[in-house]
Amino acid sequence: MADSPERTSCLSAEPHENNITDPLLHFLGCIKISKRHDFLEENFPGWKEEAGEYHKDPSSQHLPKAANQLAIHWATRIQNEMRRIALLRHTLSMDNRDKHLVQEMGESGEIWRGENKLNRGANSNTGPDFPRSTEEYVPEKDALVLVIQFQNSKGFTDPDQRLSGEFPNQTTTIDKLLDESNPEENLLYKDRESDSNHIKYFHIPSNNMTWVEEAIARYHVGRKSNSFKKSNDIVIDMQCLHWEAPRTQEQLVREIDKIIQSSRVQPERVVENAMPNKTKWNRYNRNALGRYLLAAAHLYQGMKTYRDGTLLYEYYLKQSAVYTSRTLEKASSSLFKSIKKTNASGAIQKGTATTSDTFHRYDEDTKDLLEHKGLSNEKMFQVIMEDQLRVWVLNGKSLITYFSRRYGTDTQDSLEVPKSISTYLEQISTDKAQIRTVFELALIVFNKYIEIPFKGGRLSNTQPRTGNTFFYEELDIVLNILNAQEDVVRSFAEEAERVLDPDGSFCAIFVRTALAKKDPLELGKGYGDYRSFKLRASECRETIESQRKEINLLREDAINTGDKVTIPFASFLVLAISELTTG
Repeated sequence: MADSPERTSCLSAEPHENNITDPLLHFLGCIKISKRHDFLEENFPGWKEEAGEYHKDPSSQHLPKAANQLAIHWATRIQNEMRRIALLRHTLSMDNRDKHLVQEMGESGEIWRGENKLNRGANSNTGPDFPRSTEEYVPEKDALVLVIQFQNSKGFTDPDQRLSGEFPNQTTTIDKLLDESNPEENLLYKDRESDSNHIKYFHIPSNNMTWVEEAIARYHVGRKSNSFKKSNDIVIDMQCLHWEAPRTQEQLVREIDKIIQSSRVQPERVVENAMPNKTKWNRYNRNALGRYLLAAAHLYQGMKTYRDGTLLYEYYLKQSAVYTSRTLEKASSSLFKSIKKTNASGAIQKGTATTSDTFHRYDEDTKDLLEHKGLSNEKMFQVIMEDQLRVWVLNGKSLITYFSRRYGTDTQDSLEVPKSISTYLEQISTDKAQIRTVFELALIVFNKYIEIPFKGGRLSNTQPRTGNTFFYEELDIVLNILNAQEDVVRSFAEEAERVLDPDGSFCAIFVRTALAKKDPLELGKGYGDYRSFKLRASECRETIESQRKEINLLREDAINTGDKVTIPFASFLVLAISELTTG
């Protein structure tokens, strides 16, 4: 909805009905339970305002209908999320590994209500009554897949009931995507759409090779993924960087270690329902409300990571089933200490963690809350990961990509490249720009995965400036990755050109018409497709070259300056790369 950073918006208890940035977040965290009914009503003022953003004429006769549709859309999303929350909480309460989280939440809640003489559920009848789901929790039903489609080079919203949302943010679930019940009606099936100008893009937020193989099989109606590659298919991997939170990364490592250890232990020796040390847990939470809030935070974290943790337990030990991210070798900020976490497979090599004096902490002796050193929220995402982007271009019409989402994230956020891709496609669609081929769309995906970790305009307050992250020697690693990315783009472009220009005639025309500035539309659709692809490929290479030049300049400046000044080298590097990311 409206987004005005200078004004109060979500998440806040201050009134901001005219500046709601996220209706779901607003429903859950900004309004009183007693006001939730009103928010879901069709006559809520915010729906008309939001609908008005899509019409040039504020008095348009279409506004009431659009506001009604928007209210129904968000009411459905909110109801689904509330059911999902209830299902997750119930599932955790029955899970031997996690049921202590629900138990502690219930116990601490009763203590707090007892001290404040409140009845359990006193406010439960003042909000919407959402029916709870009684189905079994299936993580594949909780893992979303981004679906973007084009018809005749323009963005297309597929009305299929298995998809939710609108272009370019439609989604389905892994469960629906890999459904085998009707192979020729599967969303992936190569001949589901008869239109040769129909382009489909599916992004699976995981490097789960079991899903990869099944998805490719659905595309070809059951054929094995290693036996069908045709002349028009392109399969390629590219190294990419992305940000990760230290605490989340450590949790991922611990889960992997538990999985490996449990596979080595005799079943009768496995301890179930291992409860945490409550004495230690409650040491700093003698206040009933504080204990209740901490229990809620622990339960939230457990629910947030339950899907990904369950998928790890299901797939990690399978042969080559899951590929996990790797970190660069060292951390750069003096606020972070180096730690080493290694599992049996060696997939996780090194990470970073905050030092104990980085945050507010309670001193038991003085009973004071000690100040931190000044770490801001934007330095929380201080681990940069290296992972593989896997790309399949199938039959010149479909694009399927696989890349691990940050562990425990439920929805796309500003740190996720798919969100950036959707936003970009939405922006260019308003400018009437066209995506003419699946190869051009693939280049947009490549470009976004290359540029996001170093994008000058930070995408959120939690993403650090690049310069606050790297040591000098890590710049060489980054340069090597950029060089490898350039090789991938070049290789992909060469293969795509062989499909778009099999006899090489368009290549010669492209050079001549570029010099003569001739309108390419006069040369037919085939050449128009080729020209549009060539321009996208040039943009992608320019992105890589620009980043490489800047990092090389930083290296040269660092070397030259390091011999002349006495300031710590790491401090210089922070300042230098900060200039890059803000310039």
